[in-house]
Amino acid sequence: MRKTVVILASVALTGCAGMMDIKGTGYVVEADPGYVALSIDNLKRQLKDPESARISGVYTVKTEYTGDTVNVCGLINAKNSYGGYTGSRLFAATPTVVYIERQVIGGSDYEAITNNNYVITHCKLRDGERHVFLPQYKN
Repeated sequence: MRKTVVILASVALTGCAGMMDIKGTGYVVEADPGYVALSIDNLKRQLKDPESARISGVYTVKTEYTGDTVNVCGLINAKNSYGGYTGSRLFAATPTVVYIERQVIGGSDYEAITNNNYVITHCKLRDGERHVFLPQYKN
C-alpha cells in the first residue's frame, strides 16, 4: 500500500514539473473589443459569484496550438462559495471556452491539471514577446 502511494505521488509530482517546462509559443494580437467582452462575460458566467470578479492583466494572444482562435488571457480573483477571495489565477477564455488555473468544477484532480496545461500552453508568450495589456481591465 505504501509503495503504491509513493509511486502515485512521484508520478503526480513529475507531471507538475513537466508543466513548468512548456515552451511559450504565443504572440500578442489585437482583438475586436466585442470579442474580448464576450470572452470576459463567458469567464464570469463560470464563477460562483460573477459580480465579485476582479480581472486584471488582460491580453489577447494566438499560439501555434490555437490556429486562428484568439485567447483572452489574464488574471482573475473572485469569491468562492465561502465568500472569500481565492487569490489571483491565470485564465484563458474565448466566447465559448474558459479555462482557469487550478479550477476544479467536477472535483477531479485530472481536470485541474488539464486546466493548468491549457492556460499555460494557450497564454504563455514565446521568448522575447512582450505583453500588451488592455487598459480597460486594470484593477
